[in-house]
This record gives sequence, structure tokens and C-alpha cells, in this order.
Amino acid sequence: MKRFFAFAFLLSSISPTVGFAEVSADAGPVPATMEEIEVAYRNQDFPSVRAGLKFLTETEPSGSVAYRYGRILMDPRAGDVDIPEAARWLEVAVQAENLPAGTLLARVLLSGGDVPRDAERAALLLQDGATRGDQEAQYYLGLLYASGEGVPQSDRDAFVWLRAAAEQGHIASAYELSRIYAQGRGTDADGEKALAWLRRAAGDGHVDAQFFLANALETGQGVKQDRNQAFDWFRQAAQGGHILSMRIIGTKYLRGEGVYEDPEAAVKWLSLAAEGGEPGALFNMGLLHAAGEAVPQDDQKALAFFTKAAETGLPRAKGMQATFLERGRGAEADLSRAVTLYEDAAAAGHKESQEALVRLALSGALETEMAPHDVVPFVAAAAEAGSAEAVGWLQEQTKAGVSPAEVALGKALMAETGRAEEGLVVLEAAARKGLAEAQYLVGDAYSAGVGTAQDYVKAHMWLNLAAAQGYAGAAESRDVLTELMTAEQIGAAQAAARDFVAETPDGRTDQ
Repeated sequence: MKRFFAFAFLLSSISPTVGFAEVSADAGPVPATMEEIEVAYRNQDFPSVRAGLKFLTETEPSGSVAYRYGRILMDPRAGDVDIPEAARWLEVAVQAENLPAGTLLARVLLSGGDVPRDAERAALLLQDGATRGDQEAQYYLGLLYASGEGVPQSDRDAFVWLRAAAEQGHIASAYELSRIYAQGRGTDADGEKALAWLRRAAGDGHVDAQFFLANALETGQGVKQDRNQAFDWFRQAAQGGHILSMRIIGTKYLRGEGVYEDPEAAVKWLSLAAEGGEPGALFNMGLLHAAGEAVPQDDQKALAFFTKAAETGLPRAKGMQATFLERGRGAEADLSRAVTLYEDAAAAGHKESQEALVRLALSGALETEMAPHDVVPFVAAAAEAGSAEAVGWLQEQTKAGVSPAEVALGKALMAETGRAEEGLVVLEAAARKGLAEAQYLVGDAYSAGVGTAQDYVKAHMWLNLAAAQGYAGAAESRDVLTELMTAEQIGAAQAAARDFVAETPDGRTDQ
């Protein structure tokens, strides 16, 4: 389990030891004593704190002073961040056996950047802190054992140290411990303990724990279903900055799911989630502006939201962006760009985009936008579903020499009631051109007697030819059929296959 994203935090996010605020005051005289420095802390005069601690390192050095000075060097509110110098003073504090200094230095060494990354040295520092009872050290050491960086990978040791930290009240460790019990890593799986630790982490404000607890209560997975409680936990997670929870409660307010409809609250939470880049929220905001629901109707804003959502890779957002560009909503019509977006979304399985490509293909609008070979799979699906227009399009492309269309036409006809014989004729023509899929399908038809009389010799021949081209499943089907055939039949089938290859040495007459 690679967890080192947990260490790649912004070092500037490390807050000072005593209640720092986000504002600064004009610096006064440099504090000369720890008491004066504490006053500067309370006054939020961080530059003076830094200057005072620097003074104390020169006049009254100690492990505590070195630790605090190293820490303040990482705080941008106190001046330019200096990570290498901070690491040097944390090392001084470590040598003086200052407990929190070792844990903080380990985090610096795991983050890399201005200080070379050193997982082995970090592990040694964390082991020292963990055995001395520092819950932060226990937490990070547990993650190291889980990932196997700096120490041999060990799920059991990860469990032991994370449990030790969790039992001391370390919130993130409680969340990790819930996952360990749920997955049975390093200990026996235990759903009750997993839920208990998840509730504990959620209650202590861990937003991921709040989200997963809400999701469990929403679905009834591993706990009695309670959608009212689920909504409360989703809301707490959202209030704590959990972006996906923002989108979820925004959608619930919009649709009145488990709560009264509240368009204003819906827009509030969906907007916050969208500002955080949550794909579903961006898409939903696009829908609201497109329909004029809960917000003024505005095609330009709708398109902007769909575009941002599409940039995250969301297929349905690409489909809506394409629809707007095709129809000239919110921007000048751009069929080429629309087709590209439809194609991307369709390839990802977006049904509406697949249908749009079929619609455009049948209307002739794609003739200059996409190669027929690329359109065939989408039209083929419509043909097999019974669309006469789609079958007609495949017939036209077959006449034009588009090989995939010929195979697709044969398959569509085979699937249509009463046209199996006609479909087999089309497929056999494609098979004789060397198309492996057609050879396989013809072999399968002769084997089962679909659209023709059952003929094991012909079936074996075509399956053998398809297998020679590496077509998936052909060799297996041929081998199964072989068990049902006499030696004379097998010989005849092999001879027929050799004759076919002799007539078409490359195995194909059409590319």
C-alpha cells in the first residue's frame, strides 16, 4: 500500500505549537525571553516570534528552543520559509532528545523537496518517537510499515503501531485502523471493530471517516440503514471541506432526497463542490443553468460548467458539451469538436453519445468528420437492436468496401428473425476475404446449424483459419468441435483449410 502522498504535505501547513491565527501584527522589539515570545504568539506577531527564537538559539540554546525555532522556520507567516535551516535546527533538537522534533524531522525527510528524501533515517526517528509514546510518530511509523518504505513491509507492524496511536486518541490512526479491521490486514477482519473505529474517527472530525460512515448508513452496508443519520454525517463532512459530500448533499437538497427540497441550499453546496473541481457538481451545475432550474437559465454558463466537467474526463459531461457545441448553445456551433467529444464519450460507454454518433452517421453528417471504420461499432449496435436505418447504412458501407461494416451487417442480419441465412451469406463473403472475425462467426454458424445445415467439416475449417490469425476463442471452439468429429472429417477440414490458404497465401484478400 503506497501511502506516501500522506507525507507530501506543504510544509507551510505545519502550525506553530500554540494557537496561531491567520493575521499578523506590526513587529515590535525582538522578544528576549520565552515569556515575551509567548506574548508574541498570543499577539500573532510571528516575525517577532521567529526573531526571538533565533536570539534564544544564540544565547540560551536548548532542545525545546531548537525545536520551536525549526518549526517557525517552516511557517510562511513568520517570513521566508527555510526548510534546510529548519531541518538543521530540528536535528539539533533531536540530539538534545526533544521528542516532537524527531517526528517533525522525519516528516520533513519523507517530504523531500529542499531536503533530500531519506525514508530510512525517517524510520529510525519515528521508531524512537513511537517507542517513547509519541502518537504522531506511531501513526507515521504505521504508514511506513504498511508501505514498506524505510522499513520492511509488515501489515502486522502497521496494525500494531496504528492501533497504539489510535488508542491514544490520534484521529487519523483511528480512521486507518477502521480500514485495517475492515480489510483484515495484519489482524483478523472484524466488521464491528471497523465500524466502531470509523465512528470514533468521524466523531472526532475526520472528514473521510464521516463520508464513509455516511455512505455505509446510506446504503446499509455493514450497518443498519439510516438515511437521516447518513445525511447528518454527509453534512458534517461537507462542512469540514469534503468536496464529494458537498456535491451529495447539494444533490439531495435539489431532489428532495431524505430532506425537504431547498434549491438555495442545493446551489450553495453544488457551487462549493464545483469550485473544488468535483466533476459531478460541475456537471449538475451545468444542468441547472441549462434548464434554468434554481438559477437563471444561461447556456453560456451551462456550457462552461460542462466543459470544466469534461476536462476531468467525465463521459456524460463530454456528451453534454458535445450536444451544446453541435446545436450552437452557449457558443458558436462546432460540429467537428462536437464529434470528437461524442467519440471520446462513446468509447467510454456513454450511451447518449453513442446514439448521437449513430444519428449523425445516418443523417450523413459524419461523412467529413469520421472515417466509416470508426463509426461502424456504434451503428452496428443500433442495427443489432433492430434499427432498419442502421442496417441500411451498413449495407451502403459494405458496398463501398468497408470491411468492418460487412462483418457488422452479417452479424445484424444473423440476429434478425428470419434473416439468418442472408446474414451467413454476407459473413461467408467476408470470411473468404480473410477477415478473422467473419471466419470465426461462420465457423460458429456451421457448428450450430444457424442459417444453414450443420456441417462440422466447414465449421472446423473456418474456425481453424480464424485461430491461425489469433482470433480469440477460435482455437478453443475448434478443439471442442474436434472431439465430436471423426478422423476422416478432421482430415477433410484440414485439407479444406490448406486449400483456402493456398488460394490466399497471406490469409486475407482484403484489409
